Amino acid sequence: MALQLRRLPKLTSLCHKALLGDSSVERIVVEYCGQIKKIFTACLCQQHLRNLKEVRVIGCKKLQEIIATGHSSGCLENSIIELPSLRTLEMDDLPSLSSFFPGKLLPCCSIEHITIRDCPNLRGLPLFGHEAPLAAPCLQGIKADKELWKSLEWDNPKLKQLLQPFTKLNDANIPSFKIHKGSVYCSIQFLKKKNMETHKVELFPCI
Repeated sequence: MALQLRRLPKLTSLCHKALLGDSSVERIVVEYCGQIKKIFTACLCQQHLRNLKEVRVIGCKKLQEIIATGHSSGCLENSIIELPSLRTLEMDDLPSLSSFFPGKLLPCCSIEHITIRDCPNLRGLPLFGHEAPLAAPCLQGIKADKELWKSLEWDNPKLKQLLQPFTKLNDANIPSFKIHKGSVYCSIQFLKKKNMETHKVELFPCI
């Protein structure tokens, strides 16, 4: 199942486990949600996103973290999280983003494609752990802004060197995506892979 959230101006986080089901969400897309500051918590990640394969976050101006730490029932604040199925990560036009996850994330050995554009305040990319050799046997490519890549902080500088052959750098001044004016409604979409049906709920017009 895929969860798509677009143009929801009052959305601040994806914190309702009822939306995620029982570890069945494989794709999450969040676009142009102007008030969202975090996508989900570490606890939700541990309990409901074991099968998550793709994360795309675009144009969320106030977003600070993709995964946020936090204490709740059954989930410790300093717990270690894992995304064992994640293959694709795209983060685009997120000027306030400072961290993918500020806590400890186990190496994401399934990751294949990473795209990072227009995220000037991002300070780290913890998907590869802290030790060499590189724990990313499936990695095919990383696309990132040149200046951003230079500014990323690494606990182990050798990891940056090991990632260099997979990395394609581009000028941050080049537009990375187009905004289509026809998208005038806010919506949540749930996509079920079995029969490819789309369940779409139109909420209210965006001005």
